[in-house]
Amino acid sequence: MDGAPQADLRRERAQAVRAAWAQDLHTLCRTRSGADAVWRTDGSGACAAHTTLVGVRARGAVRAALLGHKRLFRSAYHVALPLPVLESVLAWAYTGAVPDVPALARALGCSEVDARACVAAEPAHDWCAYVAAHPRGAPRDAWHAALVSVRWPAMRTAPWRALPRAAQRHVVSLLYAGCLASTPCAVHELLACADVLHAHAWPQAAQLLSAAAWAQAAPSEARSVMTHAVACDDAALQAAVLAWMCSSEAGAAVLPAVPRALHGALGAQLLTAPPSTRLAFIEALYTSGVPSALHPMVAASFAAMLGTPRGQALLACSSPVVDVLVSILLTTLHAESAPALYAVLVGDVMLADEQPLAPGRAWDVLEQARRTVVQYLRHHWVAARAARAFDALPAWCLKELAAELDLEAQALRVAPAQAPAPASDASSVRGMTSAGLAQTRAPEQRGPASLYAAVLNKSAARAGA
Repeated sequence: MDGAPQADLRRERAQAVRAAWAQDLHTLCRTRSGADAVWRTDGSGACAAHTTLVGVRARGAVRAALLGHKRLFRSAYHVALPLPVLESVLAWAYTGAVPDVPALARALGCSEVDARACVAAEPAHDWCAYVAAHPRGAPRDAWHAALVSVRWPAMRTAPWRALPRAAQRHVVSLLYAGCLASTPCAVHELLACADVLHAHAWPQAAQLLSAAAWAQAAPSEARSVMTHAVACDDAALQAAVLAWMCSSEAGAAVLPAVPRALHGALGAQLLTAPPSTRLAFIEALYTSGVPSALHPMVAASFAAMLGTPRGQALLACSSPVVDVLVSILLTTLHAESAPALYAVLVGDVMLADEQPLAPGRAWDVLEQARRTVVQYLRHHWVAARAARAFDALPAWCLKELAAELDLEAQALRVAPAQAPAPASDASSVRGMTSAGLAQTRAPEQRGPASLYAAVLNKSAARAGA
């Protein structure tokens, strides 16, 4: 699933894990280096982390000074390093912080160039080489004494050695280098590794592995990532998956795996997607039922979806998808939306300027929906007027609705405030009802209008504009 958003999420999490890892190791160094500054390997001051870390990191003069001739910490071969230099070397072994090179060179009796070369390598590279030289994994004493038992004690019982070899390398690299290994790893192996880390109290590393799995997943593997236990608790990853779903019609295949709690977020994401993508989602869902959380998106996108080539094809063949869309529209009907819905049904679909709908079953479905909207407005036009729902309608639609409701067009708009009329004025005491308003209209102005008249109204309004 290569792409900028996926790569950005992985990069952001990798930086966070690396920063947390560095902080953890600095803490470990500060809390343990005081007692172990003399590098004794016996007694209570011993720390297996020192021998292991320096054994991995050290080379050249530093290795000869600290480790001797393959005999760890044998005093006969030690160079007496000043305590500040020794502590700086210890901090470098843990955290990668470069020590005071001139002071190290003086203590070792070598040139600054040689001293800098001893501490120049990246810890991640060192650990990768170290792990490659140990087919059975990192030594257990280093694993428990150095990092796990101090910073991540829950990992002591983690069954990480049961993971595939590539996933084991990721665990070792996360512990000792603060980053993922460069070893190729399949998506399902990354997810299995994420499960282990999440179950043993290292959620940050688990989320990094999930992001890495998502970054390299193929479209056919997106469902595995979406349904993964770690991903279900990962809001940022879920948002990234939803964004991808809404950017491609192929994302509709992942729909059955989307948790119900995310349907609202999916609907909001779909509002920014192309109409063809929105329609593909509805087609994928209509047989099992479109979730109610997606109904607002359908209501807002009805005309746009049916205006696509696929939408026109569905209208031409009277597909059941059209029935589902219309049913959702009527389900979301309310006083504020009814006038605009009428304009969409008639002006944007049934009598669209570019491609009017031909008579047929789809026409009958939409005509029935139009009548339902009119019937609803006959009972709720006052509430719609109070919400100014008629004010934004085009002139042709306002005139058409006024005729359908047996009202004056101006009565549907909220007129600007005027001075009160004298009490004797008959017009001031006539109620704002359909019956009262109809008394002021000529007989030929009352009664329902046909759709043919709507076309004439629409054309005349545009010609006069």
